Amino acid sequence: MSKPPVPTAKGLERLIQALRVLPGVGPRSAQRMAFHLLQHERGGAEELARALAEALATVQRCVKC
Repeated sequence: MSKPPVPTAKGLERLIQALRVLPGVGPRSAQRMAFHLLQHERGGAEELARALAEALATVQRCVKC
């Protein structure tokens, strides 16, 4: 008998779905990462968000590649 899904906030669900775009990350791994970032590494989560935003704003694909 399987456990019923844990009710989660919309923001958490969005984070889990966002993490699933990474290669090799399935639903359970994404859920574990999300819970870890939010429960144990909030500072790390904020730094990750800033680094990702900065990379998106400044890093471009090489036209030769």
